[in-house]
Amino acid sequence: MLDSAKSGYSTLEISDAEAISSIYRGHESMTKVLTHRKKYLQSVMRIWRTEGPIAGLTSAIHMSDSAILVDILTLLITKPSSWTLDMCQLLLPVICDLLKSKYETYITIGCMSLKLIMKNFAQVIKINITAPKGVGIDISREERYY
Repeated sequence: MLDSAKSGYSTLEISDAEAISSIYRGHESMTKVLTHRKKYLQSVMRIWRTEGPIAGLTSAIHMSDSAILVDILTLLITKPSSWTLDMCQLLLPVICDLLKSKYETYITIGCMSLKLIMKNFAQVIKINITAPKGVGIDISREERYY
């Protein structure tokens, strides 16, 4: 312990138990947040396994929790071969929101996800956009543009 007369600061002695209690009180809210997040991620995993990736991603999006989506995208980025065009269509609005986030991590994950989509699907997207128009009206093509 520092001598308060020598250091010029007043000293406050607290026991180890008080210090631990103080630290724990400050982290109760974080513990609740992480527990809640774990519960949501387990729910998404259960749906993913039983109903498929699209259903799992849809449930995650409906939870309206960006942290959950960032966790999922972080894992998906490590498995580029698991991405499909349907997943891209579902995740692009989410990725767009992440790019507008105030959190650097969210922006980074959004950029990495968008880069992966462009790397794996840019050619397919380009071909479909630039495909020559057929005879008559192509309803599905018109819907893609609007």
